[in-house]
Formats: sequence, C-alpha cells, structure tokens
Amino acid sequence: MYDLDSVSLEMWIDMPRRLVLTREFVEWFAEELRFDAIGLMIDDSDKDVEFSWKPQHIERLLNMLDRHAIELCLVTWHYPDKNQLLEMKRKLWELFAVGPVAEWETDQEGNWHESKVVGFDGHPSRTPYDLAGDFLHDIKVEAKKEFGVRDALTTFTYHIENGPHADVAGLVDRLRVQAYAVDERDGLIVGFNDRLGPGGMQELTLGKTMKVPGVSEGHPELCVGHAAWKQDGFLREGKPVPPEEAMRTSFEASLKFSPVAHSWWSGKFAYPKSRLYNGSDKFLKTLRADT
Repeated sequence: MYDLDSVSLEMWIDMPRRLVLTREFVEWFAEELRFDAIGLMIDDSDKDVEFSWKPQHIERLLNMLDRHAIELCLVTWHYPDKNQLLEMKRKLWELFAVGPVAEWETDQEGNWHESKVVGFDGHPSRTPYDLAGDFLHDIKVEAKKEFGVRDALTTFTYHIENGPHADVAGLVDRLRVQAYAVDERDGLIVGFNDRLGPGGMQELTLGKTMKVPGVSEGHPELCVGHAAWKQDGFLREGKPVPPEEAMRTSFEASLKFSPVAHSWWSGKFAYPKSRLYNGSDKFLKTLRADT
C-alpha cells in the first residue's frame, strides 16, 4: 500500500521487562508488525536516575533483536540539571558498552524548561538554559564518538525545540516530533475534522517543525511520532470514525513531509498481552502487509 522500503517503522516501548524480554514479544514485533526499531524507555520522568534496565537486560534484548535486524534505541527523560545529566551519562555509558545501541533519544518535553535549570551559571551571551543545552549536546556528541550512537531528540507541537528558536533540536541527527492526534485533550473532545484531529495535527505540528534550523535541508532528519491511544472516540458529522481510519489519516498526512521514520506511542497499547491493549496493532500490521 505504501512505499516504505527506505522508511523506518518504529515504536516506543514502555512495558515491564517481563513482557519485553520474551521471544513472543520480539517475534510479534518483527514478524507481525514487521517494524524496524524499538525506542526503549529506560527511566522515569523524574530526577532519580535509576534505570529500570540494567546492562544484563540490554545485552539479552540486543541478542534477541539482532536475529531480526531490529535496531535498539534508548530513550531518557531528564531535566536541565547538571548533576542529573552527569549521573545519567555515567549509567548510560554502562549500557552503551554492552553492544550496538543504535541511538540515544532524549525526550525534551515539559521537563526541559527554563524554570527547571539547575547547576548552570549565566554567561554574557548565553543564558543558563542555553548552557544546559550546550552541556547536553556535548555529552551526546561524546556518546556518538565513543559508541557510534545516533543523536536524537523528541519534542512536541508547542515546545520551543519545535520551531525556529530551537536551541538543541537543529544539532541532532534525528528530530522526533510528537504529532499526536487524539480524541480528547485536557477533558475536551477533539473532533475528527478539528485543527488537532487526524491530519490537522500533522499539518500544524510538522509545519512548525520545518522551521527548525536544518530540517528542511535534511539534517536533522525528520521522524514523526503518532498516537496509538485515544483513537476510538473521534466523531465526524456526529458519526463514529473507526480507529484504523483515524490512525491512517494521521499517518498519511505526515507523508508529505517526507519523514525518514515513523514511531508510535506506545507498545503498551499495541501489544496484545499488555493490560492496556486497545487493538491499535490492527492498523500497524497493515503498513507493510503488501511489501
């Protein structure tokens, strides 16, 4: 149905290790979805750097994924806090040393905000927020040189990193932008044809992304994040829209921006053995059905 030979299909995985570290899960991901990469969430969105995934777990998962040529990307959440970033670096280096991790993705959403900067003094031409961004960028460049991992960043529609004033986004290898069209936001219903509905959300979000320095020239490479939850409540002219149609509309609307990869949030909604499974894998399985 789609020409996806040169496009990576990916999913953020935020499920318990006991589900992920099984042959059943990996075969589902590789043979039923036929996806290419896992974005593994290895820590929580707080200031305690206590990764739930240890070196022995990463090694085991890499061995399982290697049989299917699936890339492993590690995803961290963090604050612009110098001590936290240094501790995160120390523990990440232990994981990178295990084997060929393809990418380090930093999720810079609400945590990465000027009001949350700690440990960075001002400079005549650089604010503490700027200095925090410089510090993180230097760490990621070091990881790239030492371990060969790609440098990726995740942001969202209205974050400063998704627009012309981005501080760090224009410097990474891959910019992963969340263009999540969901049927409810902050208790308010989102209609299928609304500005934030399927199609509209991609136009809004990715239109802003194209203004990030370098994106329109192809570096950083554009990767689009899609929603795999809150897809069953869309209405069009008062009538329900099938979840598969909502997900397909979002996906197809993003194609005009020529992303190199598509990711879905998240595995806990798509994997049949997850307690939050909602059937979203039915659409995802169609993407490579004809290839």
